[in-house]
Amino acid sequence: MRPVSTHPTGFFHHDPSNPRKYFPEDDLRQLGASLKKKQFVPLLARMNGLIVDGERRRRAAELVGLGTLDAILLEDSVLAAEVKEIPLITAMRRADLKSYEVYSGCIEWLREHPGCGGKTWPKPSTARRRWCRGRSP
Repeated sequence: MRPVSTHPTGFFHHDPSNPRKYFPEDDLRQLGASLKKKQFVPLLARMNGLIVDGERRRRAAELVGLGTLDAILLEDSVLAAEVKEIPLITAMRRADLKSYEVYSGCIEWLREHPGCGGKTWPKPSTARRRWCRGRSP
């Protein structure tokens, strides 16, 4: 397990390939209020602050004026394909992910894993897998 460290909120920045594009402000405010009490799940980020998993938490923290966030920083040796898989799996388990975001995430995953699909898919919920089955970039 990598150590958790605390960083200023401004250290982190958005990954444009994140499948999630829609961030309702009411949800972010609610999450921000929770983060002010206790951050239970650290962000996953690259050493340069690029967020791998936790964009909603970062946006919520900024919205409510939280100055720092806990994070696990990943070394550069972690492959780009592995890093992109983490937020896709996390996001696909959320009920409010838009269908287009699921589809875009699946296409991106397939581009990173040529020749894969079906049994090699990273096992999100069955309903979400249907969006990606048979699609090709």
